Amino acid sequence: MDDSEHQYKLNPLRAFIVRRSRGGAWAYGLWLLVYLPTAWLFAGELAAHSGAGVLAMLPLLIPVAIAFAQMIYPTMLGWWIIIIPSVLYAAVGLFYLIRNATERPPQRERDLSGFILGSIFVGAFVASCVALIFGRPKLRDVTSAA
Repeated sequence: MDDSEHQYKLNPLRAFIVRRSRGGAWAYGLWLLVYLPTAWLFAGELAAHSGAGVLAMLPLLIPVAIAFAQMIYPTMLGWWIIIIPSVLYAAVGLFYLIRNATERPPQRERDLSGFILGSIFVGAFVASCVALIFGRPKLRDVTSAA
């Protein structure tokens, strides 16, 4: 065991915030391609139904800022901040997709375009979660800060 691995075993918190290699930056780009249209549609619905202004929608940009920061300075902490809500969102989407497909009458008979669009969004979000899992920062990829 070299000195750097020993250092992270003694201080596990440091392992969460130390810079890793940029090998998984493509996964954050894919995640942004899925998240931005979803957030944009959600903001439109929020504004249409509750009259929310621009300031009420600024929190939707926090994950975008974290994803860009992860592309520049990847850490495990940033990865966890992105992956946990994304997996939860994908799981809820899968639940509703299955529920809508199995209810009587199925949603696809009443609203085929909504069912197809929902399926595309859920599939894209699941794919981006899988990409984030494969592109996660690893301890062996630790780079020294310049």
